[in-house]
Amino acid sequence: CPSAASVRLHVPDTAAAGLNQPLPAGALRVYAGTLYRSAQRIGDTPVGGELTVDLGRAFDVIATARQTAFEQLGDRVYETAQEIVVENAKAEAIRVQVVGDFPADWEIRSESHAHERRDATTPIWTLDVPANGTTTLTYRVRVRR
Repeated sequence: CPSAASVRLHVPDTAAAGLNQPLPAGALRVYAGTLYRSAQRIGDTPVGGELTVDLGRAFDVIATARQTAFEQLGDRVYETAQEIVVENAKAEAIRVQVVGDFPADWEIRSESHAHERRDATTPIWTLDVPANGTTTLTYRVRVRR
C-alpha cells in the first residue's frame, strides 16, 4: 500500500547556511512562510555543525513497495527482489532517498539505481523524480543470516 514520504531538512554546515552562531539545545520550530510546519527538540549544535530536522510526512510524494521475487537459497541464505515506485505530485522535480534496512551480511545483486552503503545494515538509493511523475527503483539483494 502507498506510504507518504518522510520530509527532512538537512543542513550539513550551519555556518555555510548563514547560521553563524551556535544553536542551543531546545525546541526548534519550522515555518514555511507564515504556515507552521514542525517542531522538534535539537541538541546543542556548534557553528558549522550538522543539523537534521524531521518535518513530518509529505502529502504530495508517496512511495509504493512490492516484493517481486523471493528465493530461499539455503538454510540461512535468501534473495529477494523489490520494486519501489515513488510518485511526485509536485509541479517541480524532487530528489528522494530510499533507505533500506538489512541484516549485516547482505549483497546487492542487481539494481536500477546505484546505492550508497551508509553502514553495515543500510543501503541508500537517491532518486530524481520528475515533476508530476514517477521513478521506479528495482533491486535484488542476497541476505545471509
